[in-house]
Amino acid sequence: MFDRLRATHLRLALGLVSRVPALAPALGRMMAGTAGMLSDPVFRRGLLRGALFYVFAYSASWLLARDLAPQASPLLLLVLPVIPLLGNLPIAFGGLGLREHVSATLFTGIGLGPAVGTAFSLTWFATVTLVPALVGLVLLRVPGVHGSPQPRGMEAR
Repeated sequence: MFDRLRATHLRLALGLVSRVPALAPALGRMMAGTAGMLSDPVFRRGLLRGALFYVFAYSASWLLARDLAPQASPLLLLVLPVIPLLGNLPIAFGGLGLREHVSATLFTGIGLGPAVGTAFSLTWFATVTLVPALVGLVLLRVPGVHGSPQPRGMEAR
């Protein structure tokens, strides 16, 4: 798979260089850096873990959407990536409000209604972000749980 990706990458770069020769040095440096990255086993493991994360995230979000709106169409899977993408815009604190508005608009567009979109977005935020953050904060307060010793001067009083 990576050899085919590398060959496609090379074909695209050569086509671009033939049209814009001034890009040749920059593209050469870029390709030299990515060639080693694609053959690195750490990169491959990271890519696999990222793919597994998105498979689980999509599955969980689909199950949540189906619980909120049993009539949900599989088209919903096409609009789900737009929600975190627009939620990452640096407009609101943690994307709150913006993400809910985008969800309400997208869910309305596929016939599920704004209430389902807002409920989905808030529930997904609580499940994926808020609850793990609170658990992490609690675990940080428990000595020895996070695997590293307390820094000097930070001992419990």
